[in-house]
Order: sequence, then structure tokens, then C-alpha cells
Amino acid sequence: MDGRCHNGVLDGAETGVDCGGAECERCVIGSACSVDVDCESGLCDAGVCIESRCNDNKRGGRETDVDCGGDCVPCAAGKACQTSNDCVFAVCAMQTCESTQQRIAGAADEVAFDGKLLAAKLGADIILWDQTVAGLVMTGTVSSTPLSFTVTDETLFLDGVDVYDKTATRSGPLGPTGVSGYGVRSAAGFGVVAVASSERVHVFVKSGAAWTEQAELEGEAIDVAVTATTLAVAGPTAVSVFARKGTAWMPEQTIAVAAKRVALAGGELLAATDSATLHYHRVASAWGLAQTLPPAKRIALTDGIAALSDDVHIQLYYWRADRWMLGSVLAGGAVALTPTRLVVSGNDLLVFGHD
Repeated sequence: MDGRCHNGVLDGAETGVDCGGAECERCVIGSACSVDVDCESGLCDAGVCIESRCNDNKRGGRETDVDCGGDCVPCAAGKACQTSNDCVFAVCAMQTCESTQQRIAGAADEVAFDGKLLAAKLGADIILWDQTVAGLVMTGTVSSTPLSFTVTDETLFLDGVDVYDKTATRSGPLGPTGVSGYGVRSAAGFGVVAVASSERVHVFVKSGAAWTEQAELEGEAIDVAVTATTLAVAGPTAVSVFARKGTAWMPEQTIAVAAKRVALAGGELLAATDSATLHYHRVASAWGLAQTLPPAKRIALTDGIAALSDDVHIQLYYWRADRWMLGSVLAGGAVALTPTRLVVSGNDLLVFGHD
């Protein structure tokens, strides 16, 4: 942060004294501003930071209904809308948000979903559903109780060892069998699978129809998250971030925070500790703390949406005006997110969303 941000003088690119602009902290209500991101409230009106209209119990600004739609959080089913972006995982039809919920009987301990293949752990089985035009249709069952499982490219990975297609047909091992602690946590995304053992993290990439090991990174992992270009490893005392450079995964930054869960999407990272869920934003190759959210036992992240679960309730946050805003709160524990789908496990599996 620029040293001028603490000199008690309006200078540099500041819009208010020691606030606003690209270098200083955001300004409080009543301070001068130029754009919305100059303000803590995320709203600059006529050159002054004003309180967000998203919680004033009135319909105003670009809202499509009271305190929702437009620049505010998406609206629930039955509320007014202009586009589907105004609705919570729903369709805007006849200017009204319509829910597209599908209910599947059974409470799952864990869920994983890539938008096409849904896997849910019910008792001693992993049940698979395939996304069709008519909705999710059950396609197979794998009798197994893995430490972790994940899905990508319509493929199920159990502990990073066993690989199954959407009909629950085993297609062989992904990684070495018999490794102590193998599969403590696993994550997948965009043709990449990361599997944590008790001593290292193995990264596999898809080449044609085959999965091959691309990297083996030393260090204990409590949790992992991966995209096509970024890997986050939560260790006992820090989160290590790696960037993919060709066929190598290079250390990018070490964040000194003891996280129990991590999640990645684009240039955003969530790290859940015992006391808070920390949001880090990447600018160039540097990750900086952007916002502190409530603690969570499970987290999920996709472009513009974050889900935080305490195993009783799931809080949905939406990225608006350069910050996370709390939207819906649902009953449930396990949760999975894609850009257009939300899967929640409570008494039953509930699927929200649209193509």
C-alpha cells in the first residue's frame, strides 16, 4: 500500500483523504469517490460513498426486486427478474424467477459434480447420475468407502487410485496402489486431477483418453484444490500455491495460514481455517487477502459464487461490486458447485440450476 495512504492528506490517486483510488483502502460512507470500488459499501453515487441499496428493504437502483437482482445478490424463485443472472440458480421466465430444482431421495455424506456427472456417497456406496435433457438419471453404483473422491470429464476418481466411467465401469488405476495414506484428499478440474498422500501430492493430466502423472510434489497435504493452471495445497501451517508452466508445476507463493479446506476458481482462492474463511485474489502472480468470510467446514467455489457449509446450513455468497455479498442460506451439509448448478445434501439431494 502506498505510504501516502496514511499521511492525512488528499493526494495521489485518492478520492478521499487516505482512501479510494487504486492504492489505498476503500472509503467509508460519506467520503468522496469516483467509482463504486472506491467505497466500502461498493456504491458511489454522485461522487459520494453511500450505503448499499442491497439491504434497505426497498427496490431501487438496478434491482429487479426488493434488495436482489441487478447489482445485488440474485433473487429467489417467485421474485421479479430481467435475465437469468438475476435469479438464484434458476431461470427467468416471463420476468419471474422460476426454480428448476430436482430432488433425489437420500442424504449424502459427500458430493462431487462436474456439470455432467454427479457422484454422491450414500452409506457404503457411491451413486452416479448422468445429466440428461430430462434431468439427472442414475447410471451406476460403486460399492466403496473411499477417503475422498472427485469427478471431472464425466469420470469418477476414488482416492486417486480407481477410475470409473459414468456407468460405474472400472477403467483401471490412476496412480500407484499401496501408497500409505494415498488419497487423503483429491480434487479435479479441467483435465487435471490432484491427489494428496500423507507425504506428497501427485498431479495427473489427461492426454487423449489416458491419465498420466505429470508432477510429484513433496510435502504433507491436508487438502488440495486444482484448476487447469493452478494448484493449492493446504499443509499443516501454510497454503502453498503452484502455477502450471508447460509440463511443470512451479511454486508461486506460500500463504502463512493453517487451512483445513481450500477451493480455487480462476484467480480466486478460498482457505477455510478454524476461525474464518479467507478469500485471496491473484493479481499477476501475487495472492493478496481480499476479504474475510465466516468459518466453514466445507467450501465450494466457482466463477462469482462461493458456498460455505457448517454441516447444518450452507451460505451462498455472490461476487458483486468487487466483494462477496451474502445471498441465500440453505439447510444442508455437503455441497458442490458449477457455474450453472448447485447440489446440496440435506435430508435429500437437491439440485438447482439450468444450462
